[in-house]
Amino acid sequence: MIKLTKKSDAHWMGNGFGNAPAEWVVKGADHLHVWSGGGNEWNVTDRDTGKRLVRWAYTKKAALESLAELLPELTA
Repeated sequence: MIKLTKKSDAHWMGNGFGNAPAEWVVKGADHLHVWSGGGNEWNVTDRDTGKRLVRWAYTKKAALESLAELLPELTA
């Protein structure tokens, strides 16, 4: 199972800007950023290369399951 570390909490950005979601990274692989694109859209991006590994997953759990299939070494 892939574990996450919270890098920042969700916060209010001010009138007209709304809320910024919390930022998550994969524990032990801090370059893998797990983020919400708003609503029910979860993505995983490799910050070192800029490549998006998972797109448009409906839940955070589904995004992590897809990531585990792509990079099984993260589940060990």
